[in-house]
Amino acid sequence: SVMESMVEIDHTKLNNLHKIQEHEKFLIKLLTDSKSFIRKAIINHYVPIINQYVNQYLDAVDSPNRFNINDDLTIEIIYMGRKIGIGSVSTGEKIRLSFCISMAFRNFLNMMGHDCNVLFIDEIFDTGMDLSGLHRIMEILKKLNKSIFVVSHKDEIMGEFDVVLT
Repeated sequence: SVMESMVEIDHTKLNNLHKIQEHEKFLIKLLTDSKSFIRKAIINHYVPIINQYVNQYLDAVDSPNRFNINDDLTIEIIYMGRKIGIGSVSTGEKIRLSFCISMAFRNFLNMMGHDCNVLFIDEIFDTGMDLSGLHRIMEILKKLNKSIFVVSHKDEIMGEFDVVLT
């Protein structure tokens, strides 16, 4: 019969799941609402570390630019003491900046206990990168002592790697 096949609902478990769901919604709001004091505290604590890493890498690749993520998560690029837009930056400098930001987040994740032992780089050397920038980035990559996979169509860099697939 229909009555025999019906399953009794455990309202205690259902209520507990609902409480967990409401708690998760609250936590998500704390982390995503721009007015949240917790989000601001996290940003104020960790963004300066990321900025420091990015600028250390910019020094290592001999970039004249400085980089800053602001408290509101907007980004500034500073050249010779002036804020400039990303459109004012050359292609080679954009590549250097992008590489430095990626490496900074890699360092940050490592600092947080999430080490990454592999790195994939896709065609950053192929357009707009001068030889100086290429060599500076290669110096950084060689110091990593990680498995690095580089996709490139530039024959000049093949000698930089232990193994080359064509």
